[in-house]
Amino acid sequence: MRLPCRLQGRSAVGVLLLTLSLFAAARPLAGSAPPLIVLITSEQLRSDYLQLYENSFSAGGFGRLLTEGAVYPTARYDHLATLAGPNAAVLATGAYPSLHGIVANRWHERSYSKVVSALESGPSQGSLAVSPLRLIGSTFADELRWATDGRSRILAVSGSAEGAVFLAGRRPTGCYWMGTSDVFQTSRYYRQALPGWVEEFNALHGAVRVRGRKWFALGQHTDSVPLRVINARTESDLTALYRASPFDAQDTFALALRSVVAEELGQGDYPDLLVVNVSAPARLAAETGSRSPLMRDMILRLDRLLDAFLNDLDRILGLENVGIVLTGLHGAAPLPETIRNEGLPAGRIRGEDVVHTIDEALRENFGPEVYVEKFIYPYVYLSAAARTAVPERRATIVRTAGEAARTLTGIAGFYSPETGPATAPGADKIQRSWYPDRVGDLALVYEPFFTEDFGNGRGTAPGSYYRYDTDVPLIFYGRGFRAGRFQGPADASDIAPTLSAWLGIAPPSSATGRVLAEALLPKPTTDFVDPDFVGPPPNSP
Repeated sequence: MRLPCRLQGRSAVGVLLLTLSLFAAARPLAGSAPPLIVLITSEQLRSDYLQLYENSFSAGGFGRLLTEGAVYPTARYDHLATLAGPNAAVLATGAYPSLHGIVANRWHERSYSKVVSALESGPSQGSLAVSPLRLIGSTFADELRWATDGRSRILAVSGSAEGAVFLAGRRPTGCYWMGTSDVFQTSRYYRQALPGWVEEFNALHGAVRVRGRKWFALGQHTDSVPLRVINARTESDLTALYRASPFDAQDTFALALRSVVAEELGQGDYPDLLVVNVSAPARLAAETGSRSPLMRDMILRLDRLLDAFLNDLDRILGLENVGIVLTGLHGAAPLPETIRNEGLPAGRIRGEDVVHTIDEALRENFGPEVYVEKFIYPYVYLSAAARTAVPERRATIVRTAGEAARTLTGIAGFYSPETGPATAPGADKIQRSWYPDRVGDLALVYEPFFTEDFGNGRGTAPGSYYRYDTDVPLIFYGRGFRAGRFQGPADASDIAPTLSAWLGIAPPSSATGRVLAEALLPKPTTDFVDPDFVGPPPNSP
């Protein structure tokens, strides 16, 4: 074999060293990243929680990350539809719904007159299996897998499907979430059946296994009155209690740890990615709001579970071989009753009232063929007669619908491209949530502390662009990150580009966020220098 001209006349050792250096350079990420990257998210993790309860955290949970990590006290989802599905897609893609297309957890699909889930496979796929196929563009997980030619193993474990599917990308090793029952499941998109280790886990965990368990506050004597007892007359009520409790979060972390062992994550030549999403805080907040004693204890319990999880990872892999990213999928508002007791306006808005009020105005001005076809917060979908009207008439119809909605207590304004930004505060945020083929004819904006009435006058829900919904903490931990606190706020769309820069891979295709370069340590140079190579002769081409 004839050697390239640079290698001719070299010793065998010199050729070997240069060949090995070239081989290493051709292996993306080899040696430049920890063997395991763990992205930990929690639905309903407000940024102020890590400050309010910092003195009560354990040294090894949130305390460890706050002390040793690159900490952004606030990362912000700067758009309107701050729900679990759209926000998980923001984390995954580094872009907002105007680009990634996940405008809500569900929307009205006009092409076949049906309300669809963001997680459904479309009709062209011939199946309603849960999948990421409605997501537009690549994700961080996709780019990692492509950069390593499929050698990186990617796995997601979540209390909800929204917290797993988009973050796991198109072709993960596994994607598991807790369904409407109290066991972890997957879909036909990923595999035909659960692996044995997940089935074994399901047999030993879930609501039935904790029936009758008492939820005591940390430090509370067990002979006192518990915060809650996980018990109910029906299986569905029992499951609901379980899924809004620390026992659900404990099972999520337990399955995530089991996956590390079962799938041998962090033990290959390329970095693996594990996504862990906890949904119990969001389910509890929907019932009790963000300020209840139960919620405070939930966050402290989450800290202890994180402590145990990190200690187990240290035992299995060594934490020096693990990179951690921790953030929230959204925040939550206090209950309207709590806010009213403090002298501020607050309340719940019934979808039926919104539809009735708009329909009355439209019927009076344009006749019976113009009406609300569907209202799915925050989007109002009007009938075909409104959609196909000439531009001037269509703009008038949309404006009439929005102005009618504004007569309801708690509705601040509306947005539509036809009527311009002046009709709604924060129009730039709404535009980031606007993907024309999926949103309605207009979007409604609620006043602060007003929320959907989805529980017969009880509870609350995320989904606004107010700070209690948009602001979450962000912490990077592990080699390659600079410990310290960084003011910002960071944008949630910055996370995927930052992780891509950290690993030296391409960012997701539609990413608009910036690299948080201030949190990254300079990469050590790995360029190979051949001491025998003196370069080309002078004046050579």
